[in-house]
Amino acid sequence: MENDFQNKTVVITGASAGLGRAMVREFAKHGANIGLIARGIDGLNAAKKEVEDLGGEALIVPADVSHANEVENAARKIDAEEFRVAASILILRCLQRDAVHRTDGGTEIAGNAALPSIRIA
Repeated sequence: MENDFQNKTVVITGASAGLGRAMVREFAKHGANIGLIARGIDGLNAAKKEVEDLGGEALIVPADVSHANEVENAARKIDAEEFRVAASILILRCLQRDAVHRTDGGTEIAGNAALPSIRIA
């Protein structure tokens, strides 16, 4: 699995701490660039430094995934940077049943929040 994600981007929500942060480290070790989405800017900055120390690139996108407009703005920002997204990993603290749906237009999170332009490459 060494460098399986070289020159590919993994977008991770909840990237500033806990499971999301651990996934950031693991994917960065395998050559991935990371789109970092979370609310806490200090944790995002620290996660970005970890990715860069491992030789990758990281894009910080502060957002609260419980707000549809913030998720849509995050998707637009990641698209604008022309990151080639290989995978999106959505770490959500609390989900109601059926809160995450796969649609033709992308992944719908927390009801109406969508990542329409993030696709698995």
